[in-house]
Amino acid sequence: MSTFYWLPTEQNVKGFNKHAALDLIRFAAGGVSRSDLAEKMGLTRAAVSLIVNDLVESGVVQEAEIRSAPSGRPPVTLEINPQRGFVGGVDIGATHISIAIADFNAKILREAEIAFDIKNPPAACLETINKSLLELLGSQKLSLSDLAAVGVGVPGPVITEAGMVVAPPIMPGWDHFPIRAALENMWGCPVTLNNDAELGALGEWAYGAGRGERNIAYIKVGTGIGAGLILNQQIYGGTTGA
Repeated sequence: MSTFYWLPTEQNVKGFNKHAALDLIRFAAGGVSRSDLAEKMGLTRAAVSLIVNDLVESGVVQEAEIRSAPSGRPPVTLEINPQRGFVGGVDIGATHISIAIADFNAKILREAEIAFDIKNPPAACLETINKSLLELLGSQKLSLSDLAAVGVGVPGPVITEAGMVVAPPIMPGWDHFPIRAALENMWGCPVTLNNDAELGALGEWAYGAGRGERNIAYIKVGTGIGAGLILNQQIYGGTTGA
């Protein structure tokens, strides 16, 4: 069996640092300063300034009101720009779909649950999802062009790189159907496809009961039973994509 070695390059180190800074900014209560970031990330102020300037120029991060300081010049705080764009979330179940629209800071603007039968042909199911998403966007005076991305959870094993499910027990007719490609074609924005239990674990780790923990387990009980794991603050995917 061959061994894979991950070799850090300047490009992927920059990407890692940018994502780390975004996480710290997103989850900091009341904003975070450049000095705070430098301390938490173990980087120099100059290195952090380069990262932050790039995020501010792209519109993802904005400078907020300066907070009070005991003495000296108060630092400018950084926060996610909620108006940078909007994101969608779709949870596909066996008998219903849940859809939500949120701003860039993950504040839910509108959500809905629609009756659904996953045993219908995939193309027909995706059209139902598309129609429901368009209606939800319309209720907020938004359109597809306002979406930065959509995350989709499915009740089956997922090949994330290919954007499809493989041998899903409760999704007859969906095996190797190009779900992600079909939805990206419909919506014209990036789509992330993953197993619903794994996304549930990610949601609880980021915003819920497991927030900030290094390791959590999430159990989802519905038409079927699924589990998602966060190990060392990373989604742990099974060998079969579930």
